[in-house]
Amino acid sequence: MTVKQPIDIAPIDYDAHCPFPYNNFIFRVPLAVPVTSATFSGSQPCTVQLSEDVSDLVIRLSNHKADGLVHENRTENEVASIELTRRGLLASRQPEVISALPAIFAWKPAVDGGYGWIVMDFKPGVQLSEVLADLPEEKKTAVIGQIADIFAGVQQAPLPESIRGHYGGLAINEKGEIVPGKMTTLQGGPWTSYAEVWKTKFGNTLVDADKSHVIAGWKKEGDGGLREQIVRFVDQDLEKYLEKNGILMSAQGLVHGDFSKF
Repeated sequence: MTVKQPIDIAPIDYDAHCPFPYNNFIFRVPLAVPVTSATFSGSQPCTVQLSEDVSDLVIRLSNHKADGLVHENRTENEVASIELTRRGLLASRQPEVISALPAIFAWKPAVDGGYGWIVMDFKPGVQLSEVLADLPEEKKTAVIGQIADIFAGVQQAPLPESIRGHYGGLAINEKGEIVPGKMTTLQGGPWTSYAEVWKTKFGNTLVDADKSHVIAGWKKEGDGGLREQIVRFVDQDLEKYLEKNGILMSAQGLVHGDFSKF
């Protein structure tokens, strides 16, 4: 894939003085010469063929230096999630809001600690959080309805049989199929039960807590201390607790971890 004659390469939503590594580096790339369907054929899994020439692109690089993330399949997870959301919006009979989703034209997973990348179309606009408070009530209501339609598409996304019975993230195999993958924000997985996801969350948190000298006193053994109580709860009672509180342990669906950036 070759994109020729960029007019500019401008970072989006980037602060050079941010004290933490960004999860992704995002660039807007306007082009002097539009790309065509000959450039992006749509033959790559989970991509869209151009229906018209495009002269404004976004290139998204996954930052392998970002803390607390599982990087092996981050790019595939995002590509597959957008594809399933697109299918969900079609299934929920909300095709008009599909235009809110960026069309993905090409992508490549991270290899050997490098950058994974996604090329998508540019969506003009501003962050909703910056303007929502000042909108008239009728426009707020309309916007919230549109967000609800998009979120319904996420929740109603039809899951392929290849990932049924697995919990975690998504990957794309050599055949172009969406398959179970590691979760971006939690080490481990994919898991075969929802309870195992929570057990892993508790286990990872306990490992982090054990590194703290401030709360070292909580893990005295043999005295029924807090740490022992947590371990016993996770091992013996967690699954029953989830079921007792109405959690459908066999339910599966696509979720969005941060809907606040609209």
